[in-house]
Amino acid sequence: PEGGIIERIGRRYLIKARHNRPSNGIAHPRQHPSPVERVAAFVEKRGNWNSGAGDLAVQAVVNSLRREIEIFYPDPNRIPTRLIPMPSRGGAMGDPIQLYYTGNHYDALIEGKRIPVAPDGDCLFRAVLRGLGREDTHQDIQYLRKIAAQDIRSHADEFRAFVT
Repeated sequence: PEGGIIERIGRRYLIKARHNRPSNGIAHPRQHPSPVERVAAFVEKRGNWNSGAGDLAVQAVVNSLRREIEIFYPDPNRIPTRLIPMPSRGGAMGDPIQLYYTGNHYDALIEGKRIPVAPDGDCLFRAVLRGLGREDTHQDIQYLRKIAAQDIRSHADEFRAFVT
């Protein structure tokens, strides 16, 4: 490969280094995104959900909207989870958004009634939008993903501890 160093080990070849070469011919090491940036990029992409990175999206949504989210579960004996904005974002505004979480899918809870949303990888964002009294349009979902990702990027130090 261009700019790489190849070493043969047995029958296999190992690329030891690969560099980006700008037009001036000087090699620069390829920049890899930080773990926090990878999480933000994952959260920002429509349909992405089922990973540890997606789990951080809930807190990022809470932070960016400055709204509490209460998460209820199928097990009536399980105490609901209440997420609040991180202190650096200021206090929460408005009533909490209530969600119903099955372990792999979110629905909205409005006045105690479960409102199903599509199970398409955007269910958190759809449920939050419904909890805000809005329709879950593609544009609104993408906007919510974008501001959640921006919260992660803007406060990378606060998220770094949760990213490996």
